[in-house]
Amino acid sequence: MTDVTSCGMTVAARLRRVVRSAPFAVAQRLVSEDTADLIRCKLFPMNRHEARRVLAALVAAAVPVVLAGGWGVDALVGEQRRRHADLDVIAPPDSLPLVVSTLAELGYQQSVEGSEGGWWAPDKIVFRHAAGGSIDLLLLTVAQWEPLVRRAEMILGGPVDRAPVLGDVGGLAVPCLSAPLQLAACDGYAMNRDQRSDRRLLDRLARGSDREGRP
Repeated sequence: MTDVTSCGMTVAARLRRVVRSAPFAVAQRLVSEDTADLIRCKLFPMNRHEARRVLAALVAAAVPVVLAGGWGVDALVGEQRRRHADLDVIAPPDSLPLVVSTLAELGYQQSVEGSEGGWWAPDKIVFRHAAGGSIDLLLLTVAQWEPLVRRAEMILGGPVDRAPVLGDVGGLAVPCLSAPLQLAACDGYAMNRDQRSDRRLLDRLARGSDREGRP
């Protein structure tokens, strides 16, 4: 049984290396985003147990982290609605050494691959685990929050608070990007099916027609 399990893990590790190779990354651009996302979720799942483990360690280390992305949406409603390929967290740049050391204790290492954030969070660092987990760390200064807040106010037509709200991941209370700011963060990106579903939910939450996670 051990040999079979070990063999399975070796095959999975090899598949992950192939998918993360440059030629395969180029190949993914030739298929739909829905198909590419399905591949990533199958081979690099970020399940609830692992997401909670990472977030609990960051919170315990007093990293001023804010959860975003797909897990951030699920945390707002307090349940996992779909599979996730990674975990998106926001932190101030001066917390980077603490984040690196905390994630290293969990087996995550900074990826040597070049990574590029989007319009509202250009400074992104990717951390990967040998077992396949992936974390996108978005580094935001106080000033860099403002474009996201302004975009949210433009979408919703009123003032938006930049303060995080509490969400729930596996029973762990964690600061999350609010629904208005998550909605703004989706703006301007090509989205797959799951992300489009997230955006519809965020729009309802941001406009007050659904309950959002609260402290």
